[in-house]
Amino acid sequence: MSTHGVQAKLSTYSLRQVHTTPATAPVAGRAPRSCNNCTCSPGLLTRQGRMGSYYAKRLANRSKSVASGSASGVSRKTSSVLTVDSSCSEGLKEINTSRRLLELRKKMTEYDLGIYIVPSEDSHQSEYTGLADQRREFISGFTGSAGVAIITRNVQCMNDDPEGTSYLATDGRYFTQAANELDFNWNLFKLNIPGEISWEEFTVQLAVKMADESGFNVRIGVDPQLITYSEAHLLQGLVDDVASGEKKGLGIQFVPITENLIDAIWTKFEPRPVRALMPITLLGEKYSGLDTKEKLAQVKEALLVLNGQTLVISALDDIAWLLNLRGSEFRYSPLFYAHLIIHDDQVSLYTDDHERFENISAYLKERSVTLRPYDKFYDGIKSLPAYTVLVTKDCSWEVARQVISPHRVRVIDSPVAIIKAKKNEVELANAREAHIKDAIALVKYYEWLWQEVGIKGELVDELEAAQKLEFFQSEQDNFIGQSFQTVSASGSNSAVVHYTPKKEACAVIDPSKVYLCDSGAQYLEGTTDVTRTYHFSNPTNEQKRNYTLVLKGHIALAKLKFPPGTTGLAIDAIARQHLWTNGLDYTHGTGHGVGSYLNVHEGPVAIGVRGTVPLEAGHLVTNEPGVYFPGDYGVRLENVMEVKETSDKFLELVPLTLVPFCRQLIDRKLLTKEEVDWVNHYHAKVYQTLVPRLVRLSPHATWLKRATSSL
Repeated sequence: MSTHGVQAKLSTYSLRQVHTTPATAPVAGRAPRSCNNCTCSPGLLTRQGRMGSYYAKRLANRSKSVASGSASGVSRKTSSVLTVDSSCSEGLKEINTSRRLLELRKKMTEYDLGIYIVPSEDSHQSEYTGLADQRREFISGFTGSAGVAIITRNVQCMNDDPEGTSYLATDGRYFTQAANELDFNWNLFKLNIPGEISWEEFTVQLAVKMADESGFNVRIGVDPQLITYSEAHLLQGLVDDVASGEKKGLGIQFVPITENLIDAIWTKFEPRPVRALMPITLLGEKYSGLDTKEKLAQVKEALLVLNGQTLVISALDDIAWLLNLRGSEFRYSPLFYAHLIIHDDQVSLYTDDHERFENISAYLKERSVTLRPYDKFYDGIKSLPAYTVLVTKDCSWEVARQVISPHRVRVIDSPVAIIKAKKNEVELANAREAHIKDAIALVKYYEWLWQEVGIKGELVDELEAAQKLEFFQSEQDNFIGQSFQTVSASGSNSAVVHYTPKKEACAVIDPSKVYLCDSGAQYLEGTTDVTRTYHFSNPTNEQKRNYTLVLKGHIALAKLKFPPGTTGLAIDAIARQHLWTNGLDYTHGTGHGVGSYLNVHEGPVAIGVRGTVPLEAGHLVTNEPGVYFPGDYGVRLENVMEVKETSDKFLELVPLTLVPFCRQLIDRKLLTKEEVDWVNHYHAKVYQTLVPRLVRLSPHATWLKRATSSL
């Protein structure tokens, strides 16, 4: 998700060879399929959904019986639609972006733009956005949560239909997914490749090349609400470097475009979704641990250290945590649309539909929180007294632009995010309970899956399985919803890091192949995130070897003790060491912070290149090494860990997740005695914690006992 910083400026701004590939490049040795009746590109047709011939025949036979109205031979009904070597079906007809790009380039002509940037985020820099803010997905067809679209317009072209090129920049979690989803109009720009440049550098180099070849000025535009002030500052710095370098004669400009050009064309193709405003609930101290008064006092103490009186906050999870409020305007996060300005003792909450706050109006008033209209937020910034305005790194460029005197803007790490990341004792106790609840649901799920797929040989597709898991989670008290869309992936789909099954475009779970499930839930007590990789028959020696290498890395991090002040970046290699020894690696981070009934991905804590913040007792962070073989299978093992202080004042990572690893995939010969002891101790803890909450001698309890037996 992170991009490389600008470490070494290129001596010339000619567009160098970088990792951009046509999104629909054919797979070697495989002829591309085509469709006569739709606009699917080759990239959109290389879909998942393959299965062994045995299951293909069974599926074909069942389809015939369903079509004839007969249920003979079908032991279990299912509403899912299954696909075999999916050719084009209604579920696979996705957008062809040609007309959308054409309309966008016409709007670019109106603003004399050579390049237009379309970020993934909304004006709050949310990772997971609402439907109305999924602009990058609208223009590109790429559904991943991270990425930037970069669209060019040929500035020399005077035709009514302007031409250009299109690039989608994303990180290693999404390389395979992007190659599958992008159509022939797009090139994939791979981020975080060692030695390669950032998307910001690439964009400016692209502008230089266009200006150099055409002799025309090239303007780079972006909606200033959708890009952070820090990113805008970086882009402007790169443009300034051009102006002062050997290409200083070129007319390169970076400009804000306050009309969003995607919004301007959206309704030409489909109705644009509207932001839904949903009820607001007050999270009691039973779950939050601290009153808003105490949290505000902590923030104001941090502001005193920073010598500031005014703080602008746009991050929705920071606002929800600080005010102990939760919403339901997002599918997977309990947030609501709002901005916040803290000035001295006054707190202004900019949001809409104030009637939904009536039940908690007294609560807000007692804490000096005043409700104001959402669309008056920028007016509120303009009206601030002549003090330095502190804005967080995730605030938009537009926030900084609205401060009357630019020299009054100071960008800081969010004090709310820093305080929020270190959970209080109530939040930690609740987090442990949330993970026990989630573990019960997952035990029931894997026992069901083992019976249906592994023993009965039933046809269960990936989406049906994901829905069954959500059912088991919903049985738990205080379940609110899932924390992200479940990654339920069989066979080659498990090699797609953030694969999500879709109706009419997912595979049947094949017991002879690897199955990966990455899931999470929102309970009032906390947020969960867990990944397990299973096999329901006889895995190959290679699969067992690679699974065990990932497990060894997971164990190494779980056993680690480290001194205070250690960052996540410093310990990242611990989880990768055994893979590296065997010439393997993974392209995502090893861990991310986790919210307390908030976002499943919570900064600033991380293990990996973004892990520049020292880990502290009270942080929650994931431990999730993996390995992926595109077109074959993938392995990932993830636990949420609590950072705890040891008796000798060092720190350690203690697992909150309590779900068995797959014994069938463990090659015991590759484990040391200490590693075997760790697995056995972990499984013993899983069994002892969970079995009292299961019905005695039930299939779930029996499965759990078998799954946690000693290696």
